[in-house]
Amino acid sequence: MGVPRSGTTLLINLLGHHPMLAPIYETRFLRNLLRFCDRLCWFNGNSLSRRCAGFVGASVIRVRLSKEGERFRQKAIAYHEVQIMDKRPGQTYVSLPSGTIHFGNTHCIHYSLQDLVRETDDWMERIKGESLSGDAVWSSAREYIDRLFGIHCLRMGKPSWINKTPGLLNHLDGMSKLYPRAKYLLILRDGRDVAASNLSQAWGPSTVREAARRWKKLILEAQKSIRSKELDYAELRYEDLVESSHRVLTRAFEFLGLKCDVEKILSSLPVSKTRVGCWKFTFTMEDRKIFAREAGNLLIELGYEKDFRCVA
Repeated sequence: MGVPRSGTTLLINLLGHHPMLAPIYETRFLRNLLRFCDRLCWFNGNSLSRRCAGFVGASVIRVRLSKEGERFRQKAIAYHEVQIMDKRPGQTYVSLPSGTIHFGNTHCIHYSLQDLVRETDDWMERIKGESLSGDAVWSSAREYIDRLFGIHCLRMGKPSWINKTPGLLNHLDGMSKLYPRAKYLLILRDGRDVAASNLSQAWGPSTVREAARRWKKLILEAQKSIRSKELDYAELRYEDLVESSHRVLTRAFEFLGLKCDVEKILSSLPVSKTRVGCWKFTFTMEDRKIFAREAGNLLIELGYEKDFRCVA
């Protein structure tokens, strides 16, 4: 996990070379699943707001919940159709491009649309027939995702999956319920480099101020969830990953409890150092001042700067 453009793709491509790990990304529909599960818990729960809503009429609430379920289903399909970039006959997964990225340029999903629809519809039917609440809701959703991602693992010939979806960074409270025993790797990168990279993307923030605020907001939200939920996590830096790849990658595999020939991985996937400090060549003095005003305190807290003299 990490703020978009922090090196999450590089990290998962390195980790995905391990024979035990099937990398999967981007599964943005999980955000919608987390929201829907929260609604299911509320609907089948006994909170004060739920009891008050009961006076409106259970049938009305049930119809609304059914609509939310259908909305989740359509979102899952829509995200999948956007993600699948290569639709040759009989193949619905992303083709593996040449070069340094081995698992897909932006997406790596090896279950098909038919698999997704089947597993989603099966899960929706099961929860309709049962009055699940609390942990049971999250357990049923976990079984659904395990089956779906299990197909991905089977087709990659690996027993376990590791997921990279930056959009989940501010949904860690829900993720802690969906996978309470998960391990999390948080990759940090100099916010100015993140901003410079985001500004070069058509979908990214349009100003330095917006990029700085987004970087700071997402990191602070993630740190808050990590502390409150006591997540099993490790933190690493993009800069360290590219400068000291062997050491950082070894530590990441140790955290995951896996042994690995790191040298072999690095020989097959070269790591470029050219993107470190790119903000220095693109930021104007005004850009530097704006970023410092918006997120300079976090740059200092994370050790990317010693003080605000960085804008001088």
